[in-house]
Amino acid sequence: MGNKLIKKKKATSSNADYEWDDKTIRKRKNCFILGIVSALIAITLLVFCFILLSKGKQEFGLAVLVGWIITAILAVVLIYKNIAYVIHYEATKMYKKYENQELCEIALSDANSIKQKFLNYKFEAQADGLLFRKKFSPLKDFISYYVSVSEAKDIKNLLKRQLDHINTKKTSNSCLIIFAYMDEISEETKIFVKNHGMNMIVSEEVFETCTQTTVILVAVDKQRQKGWYVDIGKKKKLSLYSHGCRLIRKCLGSI
Repeated sequence: MGNKLIKKKKATSSNADYEWDDKTIRKRKNCFILGIVSALIAITLLVFCFILLSKGKQEFGLAVLVGWIITAILAVVLIYKNIAYVIHYEATKMYKKYENQELCEIALSDANSIKQKFLNYKFEAQADGLLFRKKFSPLKDFISYYVSVSEAKDIKNLLKRQLDHINTKKTSNSCLIIFAYMDEISEETKIFVKNHGMNMIVSEEVFETCTQTTVILVAVDKQRQKGWYVDIGKKKKLSLYSHGCRLIRKCLGSI
């Protein structure tokens, strides 16, 4: 993401590309906050207006009503014009946080042992090779957990196949955890795992807060029996991704 706000219009396209600087973001964020404050004032004015009208004070009531209309319009304009900048600000802040965070490294065992640990945690083996458990959560109602333990030469293709497959199940509140066992874990693979994890977290926390599916990707070195993934941390507890991270820690004995 860029640090400078530039509006460019390509000769070959009618779409504009935007990059926003910190000064612009702060200004727009303040305007958005002003819009929220205006909305609260508008609500107060509306209540006050009804009170005045109910007491027969028509003149004062109509004056307050005009003030409510002006304030409400101002609130809508400020919020509508600046919400994209606020979302960008929150997303950028979260990306920076996880960019500066190392991948979580966990000690693992062979694929069969990992499957057994989840089976011991009341998961059931399905015909398609996935392990499944539906678990109640006070914050998310029921969550459908799927665990895939697979050999992988190309982690990108494995992720795509598993995503396509999980989408056919059409279950709400789904968390897919993929353990991709590979001969070696390159830096390129770690970067891919990190980018995927950041995208999942930011998407659910900022862009699609009502998301119904998330995927945690764990790259596993078969020889060293170590895995790497993006851990959201223990502070965030509401998202599907955080539930998946907590499940990994519970099943693998690190919590």
